[in-house]
Amino acid sequence: MRQPKANQLLGVKMKDYSKPVIIDCDPGVDDAAALFLALSHKNLDIQAITTIFGNVGLQQTTTNALKILEVARKTGVPVFKGVEKTFDYRDPIDSKNVHGNDGLGNNFFPEPPSDQLMTQHAVLATIDLAKKFKGELTYVALGRLTNLALAISLEPSIVNSIKEVVIMGGAINVPGNISPTASANLFGDVHGASVV
Repeated sequence: MRQPKANQLLGVKMKDYSKPVIIDCDPGVDDAAALFLALSHKNLDIQAITTIFGNVGLQQTTTNALKILEVARKTGVPVFKGVEKTFDYRDPIDSKNVHGNDGLGNNFFPEPPSDQLMTQHAVLATIDLAKKFKGELTYVALGRLTNLALAISLEPSIVNSIKEVVIMGGAINVPGNISPTASANLFGDVHGASVV
């Protein structure tokens, strides 16, 4: 017997479906792979890429996001720079030992144009997009949760406006990647993660 496709079970035509998404990331090699995958997905309407400290510092993660968009030829996606310190205002610990000095394995991609970099802060852009797409927005967190934690702290009502939060983090029934029991993205800002 032939198995039905997921879209048949859901009663939607996939070509007619578009999911508004914010991707919050700290582009190292892991986030680069995730961004390339997301950017190639026809049913994701990427409203914004927001950046956060993590694998490398904020300035470099922002530059890396712009580089990835340039390589992917997705120059219409806006990039918003986020916070550079943890929720409790500590200097972050990076992962250059894993991702290289530039976060992208020291591949030395050419410098990207900066016209996709918006002047609005990532936290404020998150609040605005949550209100604009009330109940429809998916927030994908590929890095620390500090941007989202600050957005929730500034505008608690967005908790009801964001449809779902997808987090690359956690270590349940598996070992962590930063310690035997913790994942880097949650361990890197425990206070921010606890707010979310």
